[in-house]
Amino acid sequence: MRSIRSLIVILALAVLVAFLWRTFAGGGGGGSSAEAPNLGSATGAEEEVVDVPAASARTAKAVEASAQRVRPPELDALSLEERLAAIARTEGEVMQKGPTPELTQRLEDLLAPLFEHPGTLHDVLDNLVARKWKPAGEEAKRIDVVEYGGCRALYWAVVTFHSEQSPYFAEATGRELFLAILSNVPNLQEPVLSTLLEQLIRAEVDGKPLVARYIFEVLELRAFFKEHKTLFSEVLARLGETMTPEERDRFFGTYLSDLTDPVLIGAAIKFLLQGTNPAAALSLAESLFDDPNTPVDVRLAIAQAVVDGSADAYAATQFLAERIEQTRNSPGLWMSLANKPDAYPAIDAEYRNLLANDANPRAREKLVSAMIGASPEDLDRIAKLAYEDPDPKVRGQALMTATASAGWKPTPDAMKDLRSSYATGADPMRTVAAAGNIASKAQQVGATDVRDDAIDFLLDALDDPMASPQAKQSALDALKHHLSDAEWQSLQGKVKK
Repeated sequence: MRSIRSLIVILALAVLVAFLWRTFAGGGGGGSSAEAPNLGSATGAEEEVVDVPAASARTAKAVEASAQRVRPPELDALSLEERLAAIARTEGEVMQKGPTPELTQRLEDLLAPLFEHPGTLHDVLDNLVARKWKPAGEEAKRIDVVEYGGCRALYWAVVTFHSEQSPYFAEATGRELFLAILSNVPNLQEPVLSTLLEQLIRAEVDGKPLVARYIFEVLELRAFFKEHKTLFSEVLARLGETMTPEERDRFFGTYLSDLTDPVLIGAAIKFLLQGTNPAAALSLAESLFDDPNTPVDVRLAIAQAVVDGSADAYAATQFLAERIEQTRNSPGLWMSLANKPDAYPAIDAEYRNLLANDANPRAREKLVSAMIGASPEDLDRIAKLAYEDPDPKVRGQALMTATASAGWKPTPDAMKDLRSSYATGADPMRTVAAAGNIASKAQQVGATDVRDDAIDFLLDALDDPMASPQAKQSALDALKHHLSDAEWQSLQGKVKK
């Protein structure tokens, strides 16, 4: 049994981080009752009766070895529901304490009977499809601990059956179970759907995703379940992470024509940018994005792919700035750019270029918002933009970005600069937000004079006839953290609804 124990130790920490939070995740939706195509002979594998304990000679040996070790009676006496819940909770302990020998042994003892009787795993899948174990009432939006344990048991099973290092290695059994899960993806409901799909996508053996062995089956299911094709596209998208640049070119180059599937188009662009000819891939992304027939959701997927996939931060920055009318209402794109390694020099260079020509103020505003990742040394320069840029919204955004940055420190001069910028026309909404940032950070570090100055500014903004109702509401929201309930309630009338 040492082999399966080693497998658990190796994989436990690598996979639990990505999944355990889903025990508390919400969601909603439904599935399809369409019958999936028969995939049993897709690769010529022989059929196998999976509910026979000795599914292969090797599994038979594992069962025999397991029988020689007496498992704790209380674990053998567990019902299926109790076993699945125990698997989920044991993995939770592994997350907290690490894969100690005791926890590893307990997880092994909980999983072994399922590996010995693969038919039970198909029962688990059927019950997940039916949501037999879903919580009652509103809690049904959350995944139950038994459901989560069932998803994890299926994950461990497909990995174990496909692993030649496991005593339970039985490739045909693993294949049948993997394809059964794939075929039932359209029939699953949230939150079980996203949880189990994530297990399939992340299941690996010898550093390669299992789904790579089932490309043709995934494509067949994607073609059959047209209304659910994006689900199978998510599975296909996983493949690019472990491909060589040449493999990415060959595989994803064929999936650029379906403009109804943003998931696959986005994955194709992302991985072609990481292929052998990123310049050609960027040109293709620009052409697809600029095509008036490209749907909005596909355009956003392309833009996200350029940010995520391009190794050239300058090219990604220019891509977004040149298409500001389509990207300005997607803050996630600009935040992704801000979080891109070494992006600040590219963002700063594009901003300087536009400022020199007094061009594209909307792009300048978004570029300044993406400077949130600047180093402390660059914060002074960002703050100066509150005076230098001719556009009031850009100046206000500079105040917001500087005061929200991790390295920024609240000082008396910061409030003097903010008041000066406000007096010279910086956007009130953004300036008020910056004052709220200053008040909060000053309170955190005990700079009471700066905090009080910022609070006074927010109170003044409530009486400023030039401030919009939205700006006044922003000021009121910021003040809630610094005033008593009675004081805050007394200010409500200063904001027109």
